[in-house]
Amino acid sequence: MVFYDLDTVTWLGRVKKQMMNSEKKGVVSLFAYIVMTLIFLSAGCASATATGTPPEEVWSKTFGSTNPDWAEAVQQTTDGGYILVGTTKYAADNTNIWLLKTYSNGTRQWDQTFGGPFQDWGYSVQQTSDNGYIITGKTFSYDQHGHGLFDVWLFKTNSDGEGQWDQTFGGSDNDWAYSVQQTKDNGFIVAGGTHSYGAGWADVWLVKSYFNGKKQWDKTFGGTDSEEAYAVQQTTDGGYILAGYTESYGAESTDAWLVKTNSDGDEGWNKTFGGAGPDEARDVQQTKDGGYIFAGRTWDSGAEWSDAWLLKTDSDGDVEWSKTFGGVGPDEARTVQQTKDGGYILAGYTTSYDAESSDAWLVKTNSDGDEQWNMTFGGEYIDWITSAQQTSDSGYILAGDTGSFGVGSYDFWLIKVRAEGNTTIFFDTGPGTYPSCSGTHTGELTPAHNLKITQLYTYPCTGTGGHSESIELHEGSELIASGTWNGYQSDWHNITLHNETGASYVTLLKDRTYNYAIKTGSYPQIIHSQPFRNEYGEITCTQFTDANGVIYDDWIPAIRLV
Repeated sequence: MVFYDLDTVTWLGRVKKQMMNSEKKGVVSLFAYIVMTLIFLSAGCASATATGTPPEEVWSKTFGSTNPDWAEAVQQTTDGGYILVGTTKYAADNTNIWLLKTYSNGTRQWDQTFGGPFQDWGYSVQQTSDNGYIITGKTFSYDQHGHGLFDVWLFKTNSDGEGQWDQTFGGSDNDWAYSVQQTKDNGFIVAGGTHSYGAGWADVWLVKSYFNGKKQWDKTFGGTDSEEAYAVQQTTDGGYILAGYTESYGAESTDAWLVKTNSDGDEGWNKTFGGAGPDEARDVQQTKDGGYIFAGRTWDSGAEWSDAWLLKTDSDGDVEWSKTFGGVGPDEARTVQQTKDGGYILAGYTTSYDAESSDAWLVKTNSDGDEQWNMTFGGEYIDWITSAQQTSDSGYILAGDTGSFGVGSYDFWLIKVRAEGNTTIFFDTGPGTYPSCSGTHTGELTPAHNLKITQLYTYPCTGTGGHSESIELHEGSELIASGTWNGYQSDWHNITLHNETGASYVTLLKDRTYNYAIKTGSYPQIIHSQPFRNEYGEITCTQFTDANGVIYDDWIPAIRLV
């Protein structure tokens, strides 16, 4: 973050940072009081102006200890769960990278920490093609030159979060990474900033690695002042798009900055966006039409404080449209994604539409950037979103930090939001427990909502290949859907269902009872209660016959139908 001495916003930003560092909620409340006092003195109250009805929150979960924890990124995984990465503080000045995996209902599945005796920070995670994870951030503990400064840290884990390899990149000064993505050649692309290399005080640093993390090439971008990249994505032509800010180019102060490269990291073009106030792009994505969408914040919308900013370009980086969102207080977007309907979601924080402090904020737009609805989440203290994604059920998963809930001054925060216009479109028992055995389950399932189901997922016991080998669904005596496992290949966790016409879906109606027969293999998780009810409906066991011929009447398979 770059601060500006002559700007009132600078002072407010410094106050906020100091209050966050204090890790005392009472002090954070003082920040909230200052913000709201200034807002009311300058402009009076305002309310959000959503044009449509937002969907409902399904659940929210917090993870953390009495020390602060900060979540930076989330992604839905192939098993329907979620992977989060961020940072956990375990001593006065010591932090580790925290990798946390959940089931589809947000329940913790496992977590791992990575780091040494000093400060290590995690900023980005992605599931890889082998169902492991790639993580990047910065490390003080493993500074490769022994200068006692930060290096870029890139490391790979297996599907259980166990480390497989790690690499550090850096020079004689501080270097860091905010974003990583697996590339088409199974290598990795990393973007962030460097003090060690380049032309200015800080330059954008783009590092390409092979599949094993060994450096393939690196490039710097920038002028005599300061530049950073917050996000990178590989584009359809094999090149890369980077988003961040520049002080060396553009108008006064900082400008949002897009840089497009070819597959070797050579610059094709760069574009600046903004005016006299400080502006920056926090996230970028290539859109379906080959252009780009970025989200961030701007002080150039005519408001006294920053607004969340959404800007669309064509494939050459030329502006097609630009929209701002916000009210009378500071607002910012930290993440953006194009949605299945061609619109966009952006998420971050708002102080304009919160009576206490800052709230987490989710905004949905149409394809032209016009707001359709927005939602706020939060409590008495500071809450915000750092990462958001549309999920396979057309809902949304949000990750960030909360000072209002949980047990610490800040905790990881995971929020699930339903799809628009749908009460729910899946059935999920959540995870089960041991004891477990393969066998054949029969019973009844009654959904609490209308469902259009395409896949069956079976929760496996940790460290096993637990799965379902087949499923049949009957309504009375009529077979309405079935599916068969394809073995341990590709997405082996899921079975695709086909209805009586052969189409790959089946419709289940609210409050109607269906009979299921599910044959399982290896060690699936089991729910040992009868019946089992939750917000998605009810499932019962008629009979379970295990692989040894033993019969039970209270073993329900832990499954998700989506």
